[in-house]
Amino acid sequence: MLEHFSAELFRRLENERSTAKLIASLGTKLNLQLDSSIIEAALPYLELRHILVHRDGKIDREFAAKHPQFNLHEGDEFSLDYPEMIKARNSIHALVAHIDGKVVQNTLCPKDELQP
Repeated sequence: MLEHFSAELFRRLENERSTAKLIASLGTKLNLQLDSSIIEAALPYLELRHILVHRDGKIDREFAAKHPQFNLHEGDEFSLDYPEMIKARNSIHALVAHIDGKVVQNTLCPKDELQP
């Protein structure tokens, strides 16, 4: 049952192109009341995936404008150094743990169904 529900929900959400809108839709559909600061910390790294895959790590104007904290400009390459990857890992892990916690808190999934 849980597997079917998850598959149906994610099938509907897959068509969303914006990572921010995807997370917001997930939170709204499941009434998770997600902490925006946790989302905002992970979002740049989630959006960076597109830059790394489709632009060989070269920053586009939109990413540079949207995420000034990286102090990058159009055409700059994103640094994949160890400290930056640790920040990415930690912020994304925090978001996933936050979503998992809200799903369990809202009794949408028992804790023992979560992967370690």
